[in-house]
Amino acid sequence: MMVMKDQQAEAIFKMISKIREYSNLKKGDRLKELQEKISLSESQLQSCDTRKQEISAELNKSKDLIQNQDQVKRNIDNLNYKKTKVEVDELTHEIETLE
Repeated sequence: MMVMKDQQAEAIFKMISKIREYSNLKKGDRLKELQEKISLSESQLQSCDTRKQEISAELNKSKDLIQNQDQVKRNIDNLNYKKTKVEVDELTHEIETLE
């Protein structure tokens, strides 16, 4: 009877050992799977960061162009004002000489 209990206990220990081995194998597989996901996520994050930098550079370029465009408009307005002022001054001088 004692021999049978020892055999049963040994059989149970063997089953437990196999279950642990299987469980550890699954943990290893799961770890590998998660590491691959982390690697993929890091790669995607790096791609997003690169794209973000590209977009930021484009945005800065656009801001500079808009600022330059505004400056050109001011310069044109100033030139038009000066041209008109010269014309008014010339006409005023002509009128004064005619009087």
